[in-house]
Amino acid sequence: METTLFKRLRFIGAPLLGLIFWAISWFVTPPHIVRQVIAGYSLHQLFFEIVCAMAGGLAISEGCLWIYRFLEARLPWEKHALRRLFVQSVLHVLLALIVVTVSIFATAFFYPSYISDEDGHLFTQIIFEGTLMSLLVAVGYTSYFFFERWKKAVLESETLKQERLQSQLYALKAQLDPHFLFNTLGALTTLIEESPPTAVAFVERLSEVYRYVLQSRERELVPLADELKFLTAYEFLFQYRFGERLKVVKTVDEQSEQLYLPPMSLQLLFENAMKHNAFSAEKPLTIEIAASHGEITVINNVQPRTHLEPSLGIGLQNLVRRYELLSGKKPLIVSSAASFSVRLPLLAVHLHELATTE
Repeated sequence: METTLFKRLRFIGAPLLGLIFWAISWFVTPPHIVRQVIAGYSLHQLFFEIVCAMAGGLAISEGCLWIYRFLEARLPWEKHALRRLFVQSVLHVLLALIVVTVSIFATAFFYPSYISDEDGHLFTQIIFEGTLMSLLVAVGYTSYFFFERWKKAVLESETLKQERLQSQLYALKAQLDPHFLFNTLGALTTLIEESPPTAVAFVERLSEVYRYVLQSRERELVPLADELKFLTAYEFLFQYRFGERLKVVKTVDEQSEQLYLPPMSLQLLFENAMKHNAFSAEKPLTIEIAASHGEITVINNVQPRTHLEPSLGIGLQNLVRRYELLSGKKPLIVSSAASFSVRLPLLAVHLHELATTE
């Protein structure tokens, strides 16, 4: 989206720059050539040259902008800096030659006395000035776009930090929910009395859950393998309480485990399924997790609770927003009367490295 400043640079600044270069040319041109050009000069020719200078400035500006956008799609600075610099410089010189040549011959056509110096000094000088203007405009646009991209990167970085903080707070809130702690400690008390070895395993899994939450606070992406290990520990705490009422099926290939996703993503979807659905021994809640071909899908059968507190869906919104900021990709959410599924893109290593670079 073009800003007001950008539009001013294009449609006001560029013609004025062309006019300035035209005015400067009179002061740097040798006096005998100036006298030669002024001979037979008229107001019509003066006005015509001013119009040509402003039109030439606008033509160079628009040409520079087209060149920048054309090369940005084919030779981005991030990947081909040296080649981009060479190609862009050559194209700007050619642009200046075309615009200035058209301008000179248009003036000479209407005013033949405009170019009559035998050594061609005036033609060479104007070509040089046009080329200089073209390169100057190119530097201006490139600097402007770089500045805009820098501002956007800073804004996205700050937004991502806020989203990540919100996600961490959401995860911690879920983990430290009084009901979660009460039920977990109640189950632990029963285990200590009935099966001390199982109680030890229960405490170990509980510590794994909190350790992962704390360790993932400063990470924007984690390997799927780590996320699945955490989910197994998280799932264990509920599996003991609900037994056959809760079924979790995982199908994940080894290649997918090496890819990345935002931390706590699977836990959020796991918790979301348990929060919104009723389940019993006759109608268990089944959560299927399948990963292949660069994506992971979490799907559960829908058995709506009779009494359910209104939900704002902040957790899912946060997950979608984090994906947009980190990779530009979006999770696919599909809801029907029978099932609810969320398909998450798995990110490659180079995206992970890009996202974690500060």
